[in-house]
Amino acid sequence: MILDAEYTDVDMLLGNTGVAAEPLALLNPLAVRFLSKVGEGISKDQKSEFPDIAALSFWLRKKHLEKIVDEYTQCEYSMGLGLVFHIAPSNVPLNFAYSFAMGLLSGNSNIVKLPTKSSPQESIVIAAMQELFEDKEFSEILKRTLFLRFSSGNKIAEAISVGCQARVIWGGDSTINAVRQLPTGPRTRDVAFSDRYSLSLIDGREIQEMDDNQLCKLCDKFYNDSYQMDQNACSSPHFVGWLNDRDDVSKSRFWKKLLDVVSSRYQWSESQAVEKYTCLLSSIANNSGVLKVEHNDNRLYRVRIDKFDSKLIDARGRCGFFYEADIDNVDDLLSELGTKVQTITVCGIDSRELYSRLLAVGCLGVDRIVPIGLALDFDVIWDGLDLLKSLSRRVSVK
Repeated sequence: MILDAEYTDVDMLLGNTGVAAEPLALLNPLAVRFLSKVGEGISKDQKSEFPDIAALSFWLRKKHLEKIVDEYTQCEYSMGLGLVFHIAPSNVPLNFAYSFAMGLLSGNSNIVKLPTKSSPQESIVIAAMQELFEDKEFSEILKRTLFLRFSSGNKIAEAISVGCQARVIWGGDSTINAVRQLPTGPRTRDVAFSDRYSLSLIDGREIQEMDDNQLCKLCDKFYNDSYQMDQNACSSPHFVGWLNDRDDVSKSRFWKKLLDVVSSRYQWSESQAVEKYTCLLSSIANNSGVLKVEHNDNRLYRVRIDKFDSKLIDARGRCGFFYEADIDNVDDLLSELGTKVQTITVCGIDSRELYSRLLAVGCLGVDRIVPIGLALDFDVIWDGLDLLKSLSRRVSVK
């Protein structure tokens, strides 16, 4: 596919405008080596103080990529689909890098549409790749790669959509609906990530057994899950369900320690304070089940409700705004979780047992159950899909 000057208002940031739709083998060694070098490059950037850059570097380390390779040893005779068109979201600065990594590891050529507004993290990753592309060792990756930026409605999106073999669509329901209006080939695969909702479940007995140091570590992890992305990530919790804490002892201890962590780490703006207060007024007006509101500091808002119901899934917190409720019966909660629910982060609750309860109640939602602290950890399995298999094809060889 050749993308030239015919298309205006397009910023070709990095790669080959004549990107070749030539598939490689699934988890080919060159792709693994290139990505591990990207990880090394961004970890050496002394200017970076971004936690998500550190997380990406850790994810791209050679040992982790080799572990993925080992887990897919039964997928011989698998190769890429050809050309994958990635539409990256604006709410998670480094989502584009993970999406690209999945496309490359699957054996594909990749065109990545970056968010309209750039970020410092994006610049760090692009610079690391640019340096690697100067090495002839990665010329085969270069000819299969293009990162660009353009606004919605640009004709180039239609051209790419027609010529690609798969589209990876991030950014929520509205973006998915818009992209699906573009023409595609009859066998083009769409891997779409819609609007999602996530929550936490905490057993109060676990909090009671923790010493101050253990509780501080837990609150650090909860902070990373929620405040690091201002609760904008699809896997960040908006609701906290409490088991075995009707006397509120564990709640009080947890939230007090979290506020200490937030006060020392979080920098907030006046606009965020206004947004949170507006959200608070809206929640009180639209939810008859509100029992109590606590916001003695602008950094943390808590809205206690009598119970969780499916309508709450459309009520999103931002910048440290959480709904919470006591949970007497986990099955009652799980029965309210529809297809929009993605991640449950847990503390003091066995993930496998919780999965068994999901199955027992016939829950349509929930694609991840992970300990608090791992909400933002990207994985090959995301939103219930195996991305490597979704973006590759297995050739029957007999």
